[in-house]
Amino acid sequence: GEIFDDLNRECVCDTDNHWQGTAGHCNCATGYQKNNLGNACVEIVCGTGEKFDTSINGCICDTDNHWQGTAGHCNCATGYQINNAGNACVEIVCGTGEKFDASINGCICDTDNHWQGTSGHCTCASGYTLNNAGTACIITSCSQGQIYDENLEECICDAEHHWVAKSGGGCQCDTGFVNNGGVCKCNKTPPMTKGSTFNFGSYYQSNSTTKETLVWSVLDVDQDNCRALLMTEKVIEKRYYMNDTLSQRSLTYARSGIRSWLNDYSASENVANTNYVGNGFYSAAFSASDQSHILTVEVDNSSTTGAGIDSGPNTRDKLFILNYDEVVAYIPTQSNRKALVTEYAKTTGEADECSGGCNKYCSLCSNGYKTWWLRTHGVNDDARFMFITANDGSFYTQGFPDCRGLHGVRPALWYDYSK
Repeated sequence: GEIFDDLNRECVCDTDNHWQGTAGHCNCATGYQKNNLGNACVEIVCGTGEKFDTSINGCICDTDNHWQGTAGHCNCATGYQINNAGNACVEIVCGTGEKFDASINGCICDTDNHWQGTSGHCTCASGYTLNNAGTACIITSCSQGQIYDENLEECICDAEHHWVAKSGGGCQCDTGFVNNGGVCKCNKTPPMTKGSTFNFGSYYQSNSTTKETLVWSVLDVDQDNCRALLMTEKVIEKRYYMNDTLSQRSLTYARSGIRSWLNDYSASENVANTNYVGNGFYSAAFSASDQSHILTVEVDNSSTTGAGIDSGPNTRDKLFILNYDEVVAYIPTQSNRKALVTEYAKTTGEADECSGGCNKYCSLCSNGYKTWWLRTHGVNDDARFMFITANDGSFYTQGFPDCRGLHGVRPALWYDYSK
């Protein structure tokens, strides 16, 4: 490891060839080691899975990149495996129906969640089938009155079809229903008939200080499910569909002010960020006892009247206004769609407009009939919604701007008479 220094007439360590130290004590510089003959320094080359460590002037397993063990014997850490090229550790990703097993540092079929077989070939165990998404095994069939809840991953009583849990396990029909061949059917006589009226709740009608009993038109009676579809006989209030400013407009019923007002929803539910909790129609018109009779239902907002304009996503609400399809189905006679207005409602919203006699542009006719909003979008796509005209009960399909407060509201609900 030495060379002769002519200038100083002595031997020194040969730094040009990676030796360091003092004559008689030369050793290889950092990053180098003696060859097998001991007469030259050669570069230290670390192998697969190793990295150079200056503190020992040698190689160690590269833990930063998921290698473990000792130099010359490095392997992938738990949860990792060597890639196809054999030069890197890559994370082990288990497939559908598999879970990671640390004892074998690999994947196995997830028997805890009803999978069976061998890794790469997992199938649903007996009694289970693949869900629609192809990601989980769900039970093939639940007991009578139950449905499978994918979130809970278990069978639960089908509350939507009137099944409730019974003591000791299983499900039974709710109060007011009897088991008829595996189907819960209403065993109560309805307190109303289709086409009649029904008194329920109270609201301002003659004036703004005294509430009076609300009269509802009975649009349908679903005797199997102990429920009836009701809509107020009269227009009970004029309201802006959204709000009274052009900057706060709604292209969907779901984000409208009417929906939030009807159901006492918070500001987050409407475009104008208006809070109706405790001061909407729901709390104003119904006592706690009344509220127990109002069902929360899926409100279908897909009706487009052929215009192809989306009226927004479906919602789940207690109170709603009718859409185009519902009016056609439940009030087939056009003249029957005309609605009178309460004295109180005349004082709300914007001042009514009527010129040239009682025509389709008249929001309040002299005979007391009033326009009323639908939750279906009009054929124009500029935040316009349909309404029923006052003069003849026809559809105003062009739609009317949601920032106008001319048109009335006839709340609708499904009344539960099972209790």
